[in-house]
Amino acid sequence: MNGISRSALAFVFFTFSLTSCTNDRVSDNATACPIRIAALPKPDGEGTIEKLLSQQEAMNLLAKTQIIVGRPIDPTYINNTRAIVRRQDGVRKTILLPFGMNAGIGDRVAFQTGYLSPTPLCSYVPALATAKLAPN
Repeated sequence: MNGISRSALAFVFFTFSLTSCTNDRVSDNATACPIRIAALPKPDGEGTIEKLLSQQEAMNLLAKTQIIVGRPIDPTYINNTRAIVRRQDGVRKTILLPFGMNAGIGDRVAFQTGYLSPTPLCSYVPALATAKLAPN
């Protein structure tokens, strides 16, 4: 399971009930699942990767983020590498690196905001790197 324990996955999927989200039409997702996150991603600037989170750090952050957002993460993104980036304005942000993106500490990346996932209903996609801009 790519290093994620079964108990961690159980936490992700069973801690948050989706019973209030009964509408199965994707177009109604934002209405059916009111959450504190945008319906669509938006460009969020560029930054330099300062740290890659360990599996334990990532699981701890995931649990906190799901509570803040009020919904579980889209399961497609559970195993992505998490990175802390510093934007050009000095703000630090945690983003996910898409599978296949070979980026590390010191690399510059462009990224987008998190957003409401179209599927599965009532989950979210975290902030995600969209391009690697410069090597180490």
